[in-house]
Amino acid sequence: MLFSQELELAYSEFEAAGAEKIEIGKTVLGNPIYAFAVGRGDPKIIVQYAIHAREFITYYLAYRQLLDTAKTLPYGSGTVYFIPAVNIDGITLILDGINSIPYEYRPLLNSLCPDGDFSLFKANIRGVDLNVNFDAMWGTGSQNILTPATANFIGYTPNSEPETRALVDFTRKIRPHLTVSYHSKGEVIYYDFHQPLSIRSSHRKIARVASKSTSYPIRKTGNSAGGYKDWCISALKIPALTIEVGEDTLTHPILPINLPAIYQKNAKVIINLLDYLRVILYNNDKIKI
Repeated sequence: MLFSQELELAYSEFEAAGAEKIEIGKTVLGNPIYAFAVGRGDPKIIVQYAIHAREFITYYLAYRQLLDTAKTLPYGSGTVYFIPAVNIDGITLILDGINSIPYEYRPLLNSLCPDGDFSLFKANIRGVDLNVNFDAMWGTGSQNILTPATANFIGYTPNSEPETRALVDFTRKIRPHLTVSYHSKGEVIYYDFHQPLSIRSSHRKIARVASKSTSYPIRKTGNSAGGYKDWCISALKIPALTIEVGEDTLTHPILPINLPAIYQKNAKVIINLLDYLRVILYNNDKIKI
């Protein structure tokens, strides 16, 4: 089954479970990027997955988390916006092969992977690493590069890619209380990006909820920049987490056979975060920004 067909089936299941389907933008190749809203009211969380192509295991995690949240989230207790797959073009390249990609993009892609092995490809179909393309100290990361590549190319300008702009525009529209970005691998949680000390502690408390829910430790972000988490913190002044799933001993790409163990550790984290935020709002104690 082609990945596009797999997505169509999953999206139908999400809607059948009661999720609201919202198109937030399109990829370079014109594939629609959807968010699925589960629940109603505040607090609001955006959870995005598979912004890196080789990390498509997080799409399969989204499938499980979304359907389970739709079954268990009490009405009126908050809203979770699931974005199951951001980098659809890149995932298609890995799973369906170069012949699934329009001819005009193949020379670049073949130059980036001359051996024909795209299994470690992180970027979008133009060779831009979407998670260093956001306007958050753009271009200052220690691993950033300035030309198209399988990973770490920042793009020619901030927010140059349609996938990046889709996340930016949708997040500005929703104005969530928290965002969560799922990546692989390492089983760690990141929450910081140059926040003032006055608010870092409140953001760390949210990270602790995720840490307790998953058993993943909290780690300090290294010398990176331009990520979705980074942009949410710096531009919107809201807390944002990156959760890395999958043991560090696993190799990329992490295959769906590993999903049960990953899901077991992440089954309750989104609901627990929503519960924590709801208590804060109920007590009229604003999340410090």
